[in-house]
Amino acid sequence: YALITELSGAQALQDIEALSYANGLGSTGKVNWDMYNLLISQAWQRYNTFMEAVGKTVNESVEEATKRVTEATKTTKDGE
Repeated sequence: YALITELSGAQALQDIEALSYANGLGSTGKVNWDMYNLLISQAWQRYNTFMEAVGKTVNESVEEATKRVTEATKTTKDGE
């Protein structure tokens, strides 16, 4: 599971954290692995754009951030 926002990029979640967000936000989705990677990458791109707009430096590339989050959330081999 990952929490994806424009203001924080994407972060891997433990099962209990994911359940908490799902109950609180009421908005979750399950997608295939390729779409998951795309969404994480897009979240980091928007986060980097936001950080640059407010004059902050970005210390991690989109590719590194995407790889870090996807590695932390891999749980199945069937791509979902």
